[in-house]
Amino acid sequence: MQSAAFAYMVCPLLTAFGGYILLKEKLSLLKLASLGIALISIILLATGSLIDVAWSVGIAILYAFYLIIQRTMQHLDKLNVLAVQISFAVVLMLPFYLSGHEAIPSGSWFWGNILVVALVFTIIPLFLSLYALIGIPSSTLGIIIYVNPIIAFTVAVFYFNEQIDQHKLFAYLLLVVSIVVFNWTILKDIFVAKTPKG
Repeated sequence: MQSAAFAYMVCPLLTAFGGYILLKEKLSLLKLASLGIALISIILLATGSLIDVAWSVGIAILYAFYLIIQRTMQHLDKLNVLAVQISFAVVLMLPFYLSGHEAIPSGSWFWGNILVVALVFTIIPLFLSLYALIGIPSSTLGIIIYVNPIIAFTVAVFYFNEQIDQHKLFAYLLLVVSIVVFNWTILKDIFVAKTPKG
């Protein structure tokens, strides 16, 4: 679980950096500084063995590369692309499922949950992320992904009453700062009132 969480934290940083290096997306000094702040946060949250961290970084690199590739495939229909990707994933995972020799569940409760997870928490978010890449750089999408672990952290603390130490609290606050700094130009245009010309 910690490895998956760490991979999710590293992925946006790699996506933003990959967009900067591979796609030549322009990043101002302010945005580069925000990536540095995010990196410090990730280092503070990195726990576990070296093998776990290595697996996490590998997973994060693959997903970051996936997002960067989608940025270059804007001429293709997003639903068709998503259908091909999910079909490919099913073909890859099917041998692992069959090797487990598990019986196919028949309960409606199980398949109802699978449908909700597949549709609401997988297909729709993936489609929206592909659609977002039409109008925004992959580096911007990468840094906005950090909103997700912040929401998860907030739900864990305030809804499930999980105890959190100051070390992790500081690391998540750094993530918030990173998002604000990266999107400062946009936020300033939205929230800062423009003075009327005299």
